[in-house]
Order: sequence, then structure tokens, then C-alpha cells
Amino acid sequence: RLYRTGDLVRWNAEGQIEYLGRIDHQVKIRGFRIELGEIEAQLLSQPEVREAVVVARQSPGVGRASLVGYVAAHAGQAADSVVLRERLGRVLPDYMVPRAIVTLPSLPLNANGKVDRSALPDPEALGRERAFDEPQGEAEEALAGIWRDVLGVERVARDDNFFELGGDSILSLKLIAKVRQQLPGGSQLGLADVMQAGSLAALADRLQQRLGDSHHAVCLHAGGAGIPLFCMPGLIVNTREFQVLAQALEGDRPVYGFVSHVYTAKRWRGFAIHELAAEYADFILATATGGRCALLGWSLGGDLAFEVARQLEGRIEVAFIGAVDVFETEPMIPAGTLTAAQRAQADQALAEWLARSEMAAQWKALMARMDERERDWVAEQMLDPVEAFPSDGAGDEAAEYLLWATLDSRVQSMRYAYEMLSRPVHVFQAESSLRRDGRLRDWSAHAPVAATDVLENADHLDIIRHPQLGALVKQRLLAADAA
Repeated sequence: RLYRTGDLVRWNAEGQIEYLGRIDHQVKIRGFRIELGEIEAQLLSQPEVREAVVVARQSPGVGRASLVGYVAAHAGQAADSVVLRERLGRVLPDYMVPRAIVTLPSLPLNANGKVDRSALPDPEALGRERAFDEPQGEAEEALAGIWRDVLGVERVARDDNFFELGGDSILSLKLIAKVRQQLPGGSQLGLADVMQAGSLAALADRLQQRLGDSHHAVCLHAGGAGIPLFCMPGLIVNTREFQVLAQALEGDRPVYGFVSHVYTAKRWRGFAIHELAAEYADFILATATGGRCALLGWSLGGDLAFEVARQLEGRIEVAFIGAVDVFETEPMIPAGTLTAAQRAQADQALAEWLARSEMAAQWKALMARMDERERDWVAEQMLDPVEAFPSDGAGDEAAEYLLWATLDSRVQSMRYAYEMLSRPVHVFQAESSLRRDGRLRDWSAHAPVAATDVLENADHLDIIRHPQLGALVKQRLLAADAA
């Protein structure tokens, strides 16, 4: 065949020239002169696309033209606009990627058999014709307000795409700036999040996830209209230990669990109650935007829940505090007085052990924080031939690291000064814990006690999964919802 100036062609795999279309449709977008045919050629190169055309349309609200693509798929195939935009973004500069790609059964043709560009539907009109899905939850609603402001549109649905509403890379930067200024967790949001999120709802999810990641929180259940519950972990606890409790609440409310400090990047800070509680409180304030929250702490987490409640006083209503099988901290008191010979032997054993340990610096820092009685207790343990101190390193599951975390928690807990709390505490105790060595915490010394429940056939390690605990917590939280 004969080719004319302006025809767009390419060499195919057989070494033949393949006609793709014309490049005489030029437009100017954001100061760049663009050949629409180049973009159409990239769309036509996609395996599922049978027909394609690109036009410049006035963007809603932003007062300037932007690109819109229209495609028809091969029989038996489907064209996904989000996927197509992502592929184009790999080979074309940002200003050449259409803000929207509309899928049609076939492209409209004029009497001459050419694409009738004037008959192509308005993508905004198509969006108005489909069912409008309102933003859900305060995060989506707040984010939708920012989208309306940045894009200049009247309304935003939860399944709307930022770029299909007229967004581009410049508006993305404006969006991120506003999100960082106005929304909790916004400082963690990046350009990649905006580019990759396919909808308002997806971006709100990413925002919440960034907030959770920065505070070591995991969302165990996202739905429900009840007061959100925040679970504080014990020392060596996987957050998923709270999953059974979350399921027992049967979707009544959002449920979050914090990751034990032992498994975070700040683990060498140890059980720093005030600092941990401050971080948890910040997350709760950013997440419980309805103005009320519920707290529950298991084991050592009971002390965290108490301190979080104290730090939240006057900032948000703490509607429920649950303390699950919390023991008094066991002080490290030596059994007797070491002789000079015993102390020398203990010092030698300690020096030899530290020489083998890859955690020597952390152990020395911990012992520097101990008082004399606590160091004497450590010396006694060094002389015990049965309970030799482990030296298997700093891995999350290493016995040496877990020993360090346990002793650190005992040292820091002994220095924590309880202040009286005005909010009542709901106390839950395992039946077997009443017979164990060690003493369960007397919460009445620190706060009013709303109720004390002893769970039959429960022990310290499985009480958090006990069906009776789930039923009791559900009952108390529903009462708090109604109050």
C-alpha cells in the first residue's frame, strides 16, 4: 500500500510495515504538544484492545484540557482502564497518559467510516449514570472533601479514580500536601500511593495502613458502628492472639491490636511504659475520630492500657477499660547476701558470658539501669549451674533476647508510678491464675473496679481466646455503646 505523510506505522515481528493510524491530531496539554496518534498506537498495541482513539476534553472543575482515551476490546476479552493506564505509564511520559480510559462496545463511526469524535461520550456523564456509592467512614469522607477541593468537582464516590476525575501528577502533589496537613497519618502518604490506589476507598485504606504501620498497629476488624476497641499486648505476644476476641465481637466495632514492642524496630528501648503509651494514644486519637474509644490490655498490656487511659484523659472519652489477667511485677530481690568469694565467682561468670554474647552492649546498658539489689539478683542467677544464661543472640525467638526483654520489663515496671485513674476498670482473671505463684494486680488501689470476673477453666496463656471472655467483653462494650 501507499503511505501518506502523517501515517503512523511500525515494523512487526515478521519484518513488515504495519499501519497503526494517523498522527495529525495534535493537541497542547500542560504546555506540551502531543500527537494523539502516538498514544492511540500504544493503546492499540495492547493485546485486548481492538479499537482506540484519544481526544482532549475539558477537565471538570480544573479549567483546562486533559486526555481521555476510548477503547473497544476484542471479542471475548475485557479492557480494564486502570490496567491500561498503568501500562501506558511505563512507556509514555505522565502528561501523555490519559486521565481516563473509557471502554465501549465499539467506537462510533461517521458516514465515511471514520471515528466520529464528536459522538464519543463524556466520561463524567457516564460516571453520573452509574449508581453513586457514598464515601463510608470518616477517613473516606475527609479524603473525599480534599479531592473535591483539589479537583473542583461537586461530588466524589468511594469507587471514583483520582485521575479519571481530572487528576494528574501536579494535582497529585497538591493532594498529598493537603492530606499531610489535614489527615491523621497523612505524613506517611507518598506519590506512589496516589498513583497506585484505584479508588478513593483504596487510598483511604492505604492511609489507614500507613498510620497503623508507623504506630505498630494491626486492624483486626474494620467494620461496625460501635466504639472502636484497641488491644494492648503482653510481652511476648503476636497481635493475632487478639483475633479470636475480635471475631467474638461479631462485627460490632472496629478492633485494633498493637504489636508488642519486643518485635518492633524500637525494641532496645524496652518496656518504656510512658513512651509506648504515648505512641498508642496518638494512634487512638487519630483513629477513633468519633470521640470515644475502648481499651483492653492482656497481661503486661494491662499496665499499658492503664497508662494509655491516663494519657487520654481530657482528650477523648475512654468508654471502657479491660484488664485481662494482669500480675503484679515480680521484683528482682536476691535470696541472700553474697560472700566476697561468691561475688568474685559471679563477676567472672558474668564477664565470660558477656564475652560470648553478641548482645553484650545491651546487657551492660540494662544492668547499668538496675539498682544494687537487682544486680545482686543477677549475680545469684549467674551462680546457678542449672539455669545458665543463654547466649544464642538477638533474634526475635532467641532465648537470650527474650530473657533480656523479660528482665528489662521487670526493671522498668518496678519504676512505673501508678497515678489514680477516675475511669472504672473491668477486671478479668483466669481461674488457674488464682493458684499460681505470683500475685494478681489489685486494681482497686489504682482505679474504681467496675466488675471482677473469674473465668472457669482458663489459664493465663489462653484466657484471651476463652469464649467467656469474648461474651463478657461484647456485653460490656454494647452497654458502653448505649451509654
